[in-house]
Amino acid sequence: MSKHILLSILILLTASLVSCDAVVHLSYSVENKTSAPIKLFVPNYSADHFSMYNSTQPKDTAITLAPNEKLIVGGATKIDFPWGTKNIYKDHPGKCGLKIIEQDTLIDLKCTQAEWKYRRRNSNLQLK
Repeated sequence: MSKHILLSILILLTASLVSCDAVVHLSYSVENKTSAPIKLFVPNYSADHFSMYNSTQPKDTAITLAPNEKLIVGGATKIDFPWGTKNIYKDHPGKCGLKIIEQDTLIDLKCTQAEWKYRRRNSNLQLK
């Protein structure tokens, strides 16, 4: 093969790899690992997490999680490479503003990588 053909193939291959942007979505979920129900305050909660055009406005909501129940409490979307959900996690590892409601007390939950764990396009917070 001539150098021109190899160069053309290399340029086409590079262009196709660089233009692989996609819309990627990271879900935020909370899991109750205790043996008792937990009441959770979720700011800007919407039950329709995967629609880009929500028909309802998100609202601050109080939700009770049963033992061993898992709930998606939000998400983040970005245009990136198809494997770019890890980049969203690095910038925003968890959903901020979540609180546990205990009688007349609100306990803030942190939104850092120390509490939230990334796995398979999902950032999960386990309440123990």
